[in-house]
Amino acid sequence: MSLKNKAVFLDRDGVLNQEMGDYVCRLEDFHILDNFDALKILQNRGYLLIVATNQGGLAKGWYTDDELAKMHQRLIEVHLAHGVEITDIFYCPHHPDFTADCDCRKPKPGLLLQGIEKYNIDPAKSYFIGDRERDMEAATAVGIQGILVDSNQPISEVAISESFFIYVCLAKERLLAKNNTIGIGFFTHFNIKYLLHKLYALF
Repeated sequence: MSLKNKAVFLDRDGVLNQEMGDYVCRLEDFHILDNFDALKILQNRGYLLIVATNQGGLAKGWYTDDELAKMHQRLIEVHLAHGVEITDIFYCPHHPDFTADCDCRKPKPGLLLQGIEKYNIDPAKSYFIGDRERDMEAATAVGIQGILVDSNQPISEVAISESFFIYVCLAKERLLAKNNTIGIGFFTHFNIKYLLHKLYALF
């Protein structure tokens, strides 16, 4: 059996690019947040970086597949210029008011399941950083640890060297190594601000 990979799944709007209050419909309004150093740390720790995003604006006709492709190409190129490789981008083009029901629109976990299958990912060693409860629900559904952040909050606040996210990763790895299922449960769907002071006690 091949060794499974670990990944950090990332919501897009409000996490990787500026949250505009609604769908980003034009390339010129697609403003990428400066999370390059934090993501590079995660990448160097062996995590694949995978985007999972709802894009119901496609179903509404607010923008086209071509415009979305341009935004995602910009996202990939800008990160790559800073030494960060985005492994893949999975998106849901549906909206319940305009299309039939689907299994990929968060909070349903379809996008995460696609990534898990395509890249042989171990959910127990993976994370999902998002700014909405629907992201956390999708993560929980597939056994991935959800990390709830504020919209446009720098990932560096939770993922930079010697910071919170690294402590979380190390703590969970230690618990997994000890087969401490009760302890692992402590880390499921946590809020950054609530648990920050608790994790340092593990070290």
